[in-house]
Amino acid sequence: MDNADDSTNPIDTKHIKPFFKWAGNKYHLIEKITKYFPTKYNRYIEPFVGAGAVAFNIQCNNILINDSNKDLINTYLCLQQYKESFIADCNNMFITENNTLEQYTLLRKEFNETTDIYRKSILFVYLNRHCFNGLCRYSGKKGNFNVPMGRYKNPQCPIKQMTTIMPILNNFKIKNVDYKEILTDSDKGDIVYCDPPYLPLSDTSSFTSYTKEDFLAKEHIELAMLCYQASIRGATVIVSNHWTPLSEQLYTTYKAECETFEVKRVISGRDSNFKAQEVLAVFKAKK
Repeated sequence: MDNADDSTNPIDTKHIKPFFKWAGNKYHLIEKITKYFPTKYNRYIEPFVGAGAVAFNIQCNNILINDSNKDLINTYLCLQQYKESFIADCNNMFITENNTLEQYTLLRKEFNETTDIYRKSILFVYLNRHCFNGLCRYSGKKGNFNVPMGRYKNPQCPIKQMTTIMPILNNFKIKNVDYKEILTDSDKGDIVYCDPPYLPLSDTSSFTSYTKEDFLAKEHIELAMLCYQASIRGATVIVSNHWTPLSEQLYTTYKAECETFEVKRVISGRDSNFKAQEVLAVFKAKK
């Protein structure tokens, strides 16, 4: 890829908000992340897109998003394909009768059992707005969504955000594959932003089961190596993570430039003032 896209201003002056409530949402860090973007680039890639706060604010005609969570990706695909009708069907779920524990439990059960992708995607939007803190967690051999109901008086369908994002998705390539496949395919002129499940802050911390498979320390080691290899091929790769002894060792070993900063964390809802150290590790293109 030798012809760079002439993208000199990587984000809009007015940031677009994601329509998913999402742990680790990077909406407030968009400018901090994009300041490391090169002036010109061919393609923007996110192997762990999540709520897509960065991706939806990038001015680029060639964007690839990916995530291992198939329910998330299927929802993006449904919005991309069915547009206003999908938004309307999602909105129909946000009625008073569905904002009860009994109905939430029944709809969560339906979500875990249905094989209808369109219906499951509608339920995914409903669950995201009605469940506790917008968490996305699966458990058991079948990988069932198991987040309890939150305490919200009148949850609303994110119609405005979905309508704003809908035309943007038209230019997106959307995949549900292993992140390694996406990173291995990155090449000269690409910008890759990786926002994986974070390393735990302590040995007693546990990883969230964002999918049926956990993202463990060995995955972070492999991720750092693949990011470095992508930079050797000419891609610029940026990674978010907790700043821990392991992440410091990894990113130092692979000669990434690191910016650390404090962020607020809520641990089991007990301490809203807890602050954690995060890092942006930048693997600059080597050619």
